[in-house]
Amino acid sequence: VSHVYLSPYLASTPDSAHGYDIVDPDRVREELGGEEARARFVAKMRALGLKQMIDIVPNHLGIDSEHNRYFWDVLERGRDSEWCRFFDIDWDAHGDGKLVLPILPMPLESAIAEQHVTLRPYKKGVALFVGERALPLSKESQALVANEAALANAREPEGLHALLERQHYRLRYFRDGLDELNYRRFLDIA
Repeated sequence: VSHVYLSPYLASTPDSAHGYDIVDPDRVREELGGEEARARFVAKMRALGLKQMIDIVPNHLGIDSEHNRYFWDVLERGRDSEWCRFFDIDWDAHGDGKLVLPILPMPLESAIAEQHVTLRPYKKGVALFVGERALPLSKESQALVANEAALANAREPEGLHALLERQHYRLRYFRDGLDELNYRRFLDIA
């Protein structure tokens, strides 16, 4: 035996059962003991003459935007994000320059009508929510909903549709949108 094979131990989506949905490649998962435990483990392996092999694949970056600051920035800034190349996005695949997000529990019209897609306060501003999942608004959209009257209008179905058109992503029903993915992503079983 020369190596210890490890599944990803980098920071992943909270409560991840497998670690393949990494949200921060610069940190070790705290639930596994964090950097301190990793350093002890590496020291023990070295003392035994072992090396480590970590299973890391770039498209294993999780798309939990609330916990993945890199993906949040891509959703907020689109092609202008310094991180978009990390997600291997084909911005021109559908002719609209948007990232396809197949995360809706139903088609968009129904999701809006049943208030599965809403605008709500989030941290120091407003975010778009799909259920309880927060998504950022583009910088342009943030400025548009900066006052109460504009925000109230954007919460109405027609205003929400107009606001969605201004995002760097396009929401799709999960059953339909998987065929339209324009970025490589190791997805959960669908």
